[in-house]
Amino acid sequence: AEAALRAAAEAKAEEQRARKATEVGVADREGSSAQGLSRPAVQKLPRRQTTLLLRHIPCRLREADLQDFLESHGFEGTYYSIQLPLDHATDGNKGFALITFWTVEDRNRAEVELAGQKFPGVHSDKVTATEVSHGKKGKKTKVA
Repeated sequence: AEAALRAAAEAKAEEQRARKATEVGVADREGSSAQGLSRPAVQKLPRRQTTLLLRHIPCRLREADLQDFLESHGFEGTYYSIQLPLDHATDGNKGFALITFWTVEDRNRAEVELAGQKFPGVHSDKVTATEVSHGKKGKKTKVA
């Protein structure tokens, strides 16, 4: 039992270190270090993908509507960023959104629960699709 408690405490400490490293941007793609951490310590941190790509959003939907949709599915307080790109030619959105969650677990739950959904109150036959967003390869992306 003591070994299990010790292992759980170590796992929690590692997660906190990883979260802090992600928040302060300890390592970039070139593997440099910052904040006084040594290079080997940076390389051991897990990469966390917390951004979800939500596709097939009705074009007339606004960010406030998307927030209401997320809250109606129990995701209030689980995300900190929504990007809903606009198409200035049509004055609507481009049909997708990037939602960045606080944890991988919330992102995983959203990936499952938000797939195959329709937006209530919107006259559209679109059904949502979800996938993990990995950003653009070869480019640094900032979602905040």
